Amino acid sequence: GYLRRYAARFALDVRLNQRVSRARRAPGGGWVVTTESGATLLGQHLVVASGKHARAVRPPGVMEALAGFQGEVLHSTEARGLASLAMRRVVIVGLGNSGADIAMALLERGALSVTLAVRKMPPIVRRQWGPVGVEWVSRCCLQYLPAALADTAVNLCIALHFGPNWWRAAGDLPPSTTTWQAFASGRVPVIDKWA
Repeated sequence: GYLRRYAARFALDVRLNQRVSRARRAPGGGWVVTTESGATLLGQHLVVASGKHARAVRPPGVMEALAGFQGEVLHSTEARGLASLAMRRVVIVGLGNSGADIAMALLERGALSVTLAVRKMPPIVRRQWGPVGVEWVSRCCLQYLPAALADTAVNLCIALHFGPNWWRAAGDLPPSTTTWQAFASGRVPVIDKWA
C-alpha cells in the first residue's frame, strides 16, 4: 500500500510492532535505542512520536459545563472527514497546529464560519520563507543557538522576508505577538501551511 511505497521512495527502514525498552545517548553522540526484542538501533537524532495527542484529553469539568449545549462537541482526535460540519458555524477552542489544520479544512469543506477561541496567541510562521523551509531554519537555530538568540535569528528571517512590520498586516495583535518568541517561551509555533 501507500505506506510501503512511501518507505521505499525515501529509503526508510520501517520496523513495525517494535516496543522500545530503552533510549540512551551514545558516547560519541547520537542515540542508542533498544527494543524489547533485543534489537539495537543507532541514530544521530531521536524523535519521540508516541502518539501523545492520539487520545482525547479534556480538562476536568468541560463536559459537565457543556451539559445543556445542543450542538456537536468533538475533540481534535475525533475530527475525521469533517463532512458533518459543512454549512455550520464552528468554534475551535485552542490554536495549536491541529486547531489551525482543522480550521482551514473546515473552511475548504464549506463551513459557514470558523471562530477561534484562544487564550494567548501562539507564534505563527509560514512553512516556507522563499526557498528555505521553516523546519530547516528552526532546526539550525535550536541546535546551535541559545533560545533568546534563536528567536532573534528567526525574527530577522521573518523581517527580511515580510518586512520589519510584518505583524501589522495581521490586525490588532497584542505586543507579545509582534516578535517570534517560540524558543524562549517554550511554546510550539503554529506552522501556516496555506500562506
